Amino acid sequence: MTKTLGARRRQRAVRTGLLGIAALIAPAALAQSGAAPVQVEPVKTRSIVERVALSGTVAAPNTAEVSVAIAGKVVAAPTTEGERVEAGDTLVKLDPELTRLTLDAREAEVQQARAELSDARRRLETTRELAARNNAPQNEVRSLADQVAAREAALAHRRAQRERARAELDRHTVTAPFAGVVSHKAAMTGEWLDPGGSVVELIGLKRLRVEVPVPQQHHGKITPDTPVSVRLDAKPNTRFGARVLRTVPVSDSRSRAFMAHLRLAGDSVPMSPGMSARAHFDLATGERGPVIPRDALIRHPDGRETVWVLDKGEPPTVSERVIDTGLAFDGLIHVREGLKSGARVVVEGNEALTPGQRVRVVQADS
Repeated sequence: MTKTLGARRRQRAVRTGLLGIAALIAPAALAQSGAAPVQVEPVKTRSIVERVALSGTVAAPNTAEVSVAIAGKVVAAPTTEGERVEAGDTLVKLDPELTRLTLDAREAEVQQARAELSDARRRLETTRELAARNNAPQNEVRSLADQVAAREAALAHRRAQRERARAELDRHTVTAPFAGVVSHKAAMTGEWLDPGGSVVELIGLKRLRVEVPVPQQHHGKITPDTPVSVRLDAKPNTRFGARVLRTVPVSDSRSRAFMAHLRLAGDSVPMSPGMSARAHFDLATGERGPVIPRDALIRHPDGRETVWVLDKGEPPTVSERVIDTGLAFDGLIHVREGLKSGARVVVEGNEALTPGQRVRVVQADS
């Protein structure tokens, strides 16, 4: 009987203790269950950059209006507009008949001059041998030596004329100076071309660049180290990494703009000369300051900009803070006044909060 009473007392004490613990836990659980779930991010200090977006155009560094160096009749023009050609491919052939005949005549003249020089050298050698035995006068030796020198000069002249004719014959075939696309064909079979006459307009497709006019107020801020990305209007949903090749230090007097040349990362970017593009430059301001995620900012119809800040203490509550913002970049916004680094701001769940409202901090979905 005594053991039974003792056991009952112990069970009663355990139940009383559990009820006490439950009484302590219940209010906290109730408060937690009624708290608004939010995600927060700390305010960080970063270097402030100015994001500048400028329009540009895809351009080819190699563009040439290929022309003929000599006059002649076009006997072949094998290329067509839009055709891709490789360096050395034939663009136009001029009628070579007359120049080929001239080259043959020059070759014959070289052979004749070579024979005359050989005969003059033979006679000089013979006369020198006779003069050595006092059988020929020295003045005849000198005269024959002068003839040899004249024949050598004549041979050199004939050779130069032959090479000139050969060079002119080579110029009857106009080839592509680099690989590219024929954008315009100016010469047709049967036409007569004068020296300098246009054959085709050739645009190279290798190492294309984006040319961006830069307003003069930004000129000194853009360097080869400036971060930049490019969006092509033909692929507006894709952002391509890029780098600044150079800035051309000559401005257009009408637009007051300088030209920046950009090279896109990679060789497989689908672009062609003439495409429009949008370049985004991150220009250093030399300043550092607190930044918040863009999702934390709430803009009001009256022009105010506020954020919800997680208060210190338990249970967690929030308060609304009016801030003054500056530049926006990389999904962040510079806070000029109203927040300091280290504060935690609500980035999700801030749509319907009220001052002093209890919140429950949750982690973002991974």
